[in-house]
Amino acid sequence: MKVAPRLRCDTCCSSSRACATFRRLYEAAALDGATKTQQFFRVTWPLLWPVTTLVLTLQLILQLNLFDQVYLMSGGGPFNSSYVLLLQVYREAFQLDRGGYASAIAVVFFVLIVVVSVLQFQVLRLGARR
Repeated sequence: MKVAPRLRCDTCCSSSRACATFRRLYEAAALDGATKTQQFFRVTWPLLWPVTTLVLTLQLILQLNLFDQVYLMSGGGPFNSSYVLLLQVYREAFQLDRGGYASAIAVVFFVLIVVVSVLQFQVLRLGARR
């Protein structure tokens, strides 16, 4: 359900960055004797890496925040087969009437998302330096 719009946005980010690369860089690499493979790994990929890092981080956050699809399609599924953490927050807050516990779960989930996003961003940033 959310794959197509997200994919379009990610593609726009990547292609806009690719369009921003100058042909002079490819021409200079070709004059230096670089093959097409070398041009990709030494010109194209370093220019696309910041956008790739952003797209991967946003995709991680969106995948962790998967609630509405599960709730609308199956409500957690038979025997909780598609049960996700945000569905637990919803059930605790609105069905079991335990708002404080639901808030605590949501805060822990938020901290988890921040920590995982920062770690992923740092790892991807270190990968770009190599």
